[in-house]
Amino acid sequence: LNQAVASYPGSVPALLDKMKVQLALQDWEQVMETAQRCLLTMQDQGGCVEATSLLVLELLVKEGSREEAANRLADLLVLLDRFEPKNHTLYYEMSLPYARI
Repeated sequence: LNQAVASYPGSVPALLDKMKVQLALQDWEQVMETAQRCLLTMQDQGGCVEATSLLVLELLVKEGSREEAANRLADLLVLLDRFEPKNHTLYYEMSLPYARI
């Protein structure tokens, strides 16, 4: 996975997979670093839904910053409305981690 990210630094799917593996390992620093890389890579296209979602999760779980998380959650909803306005399943799946907190 690291080889794929190093070989193709602009490859968002590789960054997302790396981010998910790091999350499973509970390596929050690396998750946030990879999420920031993903957001920078996708900046010209408007953002990255998965990276924004993990940033919100980190703000709630790790930092306990509810106000900042609420702002980022609003950003996440804007991204979902922009990229997947008719995908109700994605809205539901994205809401599950926050509903459990």
